[in-house]
Order: sequence, then C-alpha cells, then structure tokens
Amino acid sequence: MLDSENDLKTSENRFSIQEIGASGLGMVAITNISAGDIIAREKPVLVIPAEVKDAQYSWQEKVEYLENSVAQLSKDEKDEYFKLHDCKCLPGSKKSAEGIFRTNNFALGPLTPLTAHGIFLKTSRLNHSCHPNCEVIWKADSGCQKVIAIRDIEDGEEMTICYLNMENRMKTARERKKILKQYGFFCSCKFCTGEEDVEEIRRFQEISRMLGGQKGAEEMVRLCLERENILELVGAKLSWRIHNLEMAAGAGAGEERMENGENICDKMGGKLKYLVSILYGESMK
Repeated sequence: MLDSENDLKTSENRFSIQEIGASGLGMVAITNISAGDIIAREKPVLVIPAEVKDAQYSWQEKVEYLENSVAQLSKDEKDEYFKLHDCKCLPGSKKSAEGIFRTNNFALGPLTPLTAHGIFLKTSRLNHSCHPNCEVIWKADSGCQKVIAIRDIEDGEEMTICYLNMENRMKTARERKKILKQYGFFCSCKFCTGEEDVEEIRRFQEISRMLGGQKGAEEMVRLCLERENILELVGAKLSWRIHNLEMAAGAGAGEERMENGENICDKMGGKLKYLVSILYGESMK
C-alpha cells in the first residue's frame, strides 16, 4: 500500500491510461491488483468551495468563479483539464470549463450543502460501471483522494467506479440506460448487457420503502441483511453495503439473539469488519 501523500502515487506502476474504445481514455491495470489495495492517491487540481453553490450567487457568477479558477491553473494543468470529457458539449461546439467541471467533478466527502467539489486530472479517467472494481475515498486530513480496489483486478482489466447514487444504481438495467444516456454513454457491464436483474432490484426497492417506516429491531435487522445480500449480488459499492450493515448493527444493538437463535452480532459483525478493512484498510474499533 502507499504511504506517500504526493500529488499522485502508484504502487509499482499499477495502471496506465489507455484508449478504451467508445469510452475514450480510461485507467487499465498493468499488473494484478488485490481487493483493498490503494491504487493511487491524488490531490485535486481545482477545488470549488461549498459556499459557491449557495443560492445567493447567480448561475453566471458561479460559472465566472469556475472560469477564473481554471484560468489560474498552470499551462500544463490547463491543457490536461481541457482534455477531460465534456458531456455537455453539443456537436460542433467547443468544450467549456463549466461542462468539463460538471462532467468530472468529485464531491470531497459525503454529499451535503457544505461539501466542496474538486477535479482530479488522473482519477477523472476512471470510467463508469454498474459493477465497479474500484471506489474513491476523500481523505480530508491529507487533502487527497484515494482510489481503492474493491475486488481483485486482473492485469489488463479496466479500472472503473460507479457514477450513480444508490437510488439510481438500484434500478433496472433498462431504467439505468435511460439515466446514463443523459451523460452520453452506456454501461457495458454484465448487469447491463446480460439478463436483467429485475426481481432482485424490485425486491431491493420494496425493502428500502419498508425501511422508511417504523420497524422493530429484529425486523429492521432482517430487512437490512436481505438488502445486503442483494447489494452483494449486484456488485454494489462497498460504502453502500457498509452503511446498510451499520444500520443493521445499530438496530440490533441490545438485541442479543434473533428468533431463530442466531447471534445478531455474529450474523453481520464479521462481514462488516471485512468490508471496512477492504475499503478503509482498518478494522472496526
């Protein structure tokens, strides 16, 4: 794993940026990578503070702020910025600083009204998959974004992340296709090109609605565990699975045993610790 906090570090040069057919440029593994490995750390080349999103500023003022920020980049940084994809660019038009930012920005932490957004010149090359093999984590203490392998990646395999939030990812392949079309691309993962996982997706949606109501501790734990099984089945982001299991753990606190005699902590504790160790490189305290 990586220890340096330089702008971008890779362990043993684990990836290269290559042409990926219709997807344009992408990040490809040039060695076998294990789940939990830190593939890269990168500092944002540009950050837009949360205050700029405030309603007191007009859209034009926000765009001008962004354009001024881009203008202050070095020549090399500016050149790389304008090489990034702009999904807002109409045929025959030139890329814009605004369109590139809207296409490539990452939230610097959990998405709230107080969250800043940044552009990363290298990790912006991570293409989308509804079955990703990587996930990104913002580390505020070091001002870096980490790229983590969330499952084993083979030499020559493209490295991908999921652009969708959980609500949109946990829709059917047909519904996801309509959403992704707005951004000018389609997903070619096995869950989007193979047989639709309609039954699992509909059950997940039903469980999520049920969890929105009042539930007893045992019922909430049971539903969260069923939802975890579906999230695992469809190759969902580990951060979603961790949050879901933490909900189950919180509901089960103080409940020593389920009706069938299984210990609640044993049921989910081991899996939660494993997922946390993969994504964050540490055990639950």
